[in-house]
Amino acid sequence: MGLFFNPSTSARMDFSDQIPVIDFHTHLGNIFPTGPRIHLEARTDSPPSVMITFPGMADPDQLFYRNRPGRFSFNSLRHGLLSLYRRRKMIRGATIPNLQQSMRENGISRSVVLPIEYARGGSPRATLELLAVCLKYPEILPFCSVDPRGPEVRKHLREYIKLGARGLKLHPNFQEFKPSDPGCLEVCEEASQHSLPVIFHTGTKGYEKRPGRIPSALENFEALLRTFPQMTFILGHMGISQYKLAIRLAQRYPNVYLETSGQPASHIKEAIQAVGGDRVLFGSDWPLWDPIYPLKAVLDATKGDLGLRKLVLHENAVRILKEACL
Repeated sequence: MGLFFNPSTSARMDFSDQIPVIDFHTHLGNIFPTGPRIHLEARTDSPPSVMITFPGMADPDQLFYRNRPGRFSFNSLRHGLLSLYRRRKMIRGATIPNLQQSMRENGISRSVVLPIEYARGGSPRATLELLAVCLKYPEILPFCSVDPRGPEVRKHLREYIKLGARGLKLHPNFQEFKPSDPGCLEVCEEASQHSLPVIFHTGTKGYEKRPGRIPSALENFEALLRTFPQMTFILGHMGISQYKLAIRLAQRYPNVYLETSGQPASHIKEAIQAVGGDRVLFGSDWPLWDPIYPLKAVLDATKGDLGLRKLVLHENAVRILKEACL
């Protein structure tokens, strides 16, 4: 696979190996609990990245929180302010035409789109709009979301599956629940009856004094994974700063996959060596990330092994999506 990478220019990927890349982690519209509602098919300016806000953070070998400025440093303040400033424009740019453009620029053939629903605030039935729009585009694979705190979650989940949802997205921090909560267990029990894959936002940023209190901390996932050993679970972001714990959970539970968005090549390579290339998935977290960075990390982690690269970029995602009995 040929690669031309220079984040300071418009240079992009050249895929001489023609791997049909599947991005397992993207978003459309406003996924936050507050803010404007977005017309998903609108043509707008391309969304700016909020995860890399200045060149010092752009080294693909040191991605995400490993390369994050110190919490109380000037650069940390700078990054925070720039991210907030860019966030509204990013939300408005999270549309299908912009996703399609990003896919073309980065050699991505299909994208899994992950909504987030809120029982309080945000869009309570965001999945309905997402499914109605995205199912018109074969290159876009919509998941659904339900809020485990909300009413009639089983009914809503069954409705979304009938409408064509390919999986379920849950975000413990945004939706304010722990994976061990009864509401989450109920949702996952319903999902298990339909062989629906479930992707969670997972992990912590690394500077929390008591990380176990963070709903998405990986310490909170053990009971869930133990309860549903036949379900396919995907740990989004591979646990962020808790990537070693994410790897240990994947070693312990063979139904757990690790999704790579935001992780540097060294962490991805460590995961592949520990659990095998058949349980690691490429994801970008577009539009928060420009896919060129997380894609470069996977290319570096799989350098010299085309078979492994095909697993991470394409074949593992195909297997998960085909196993969903929808």
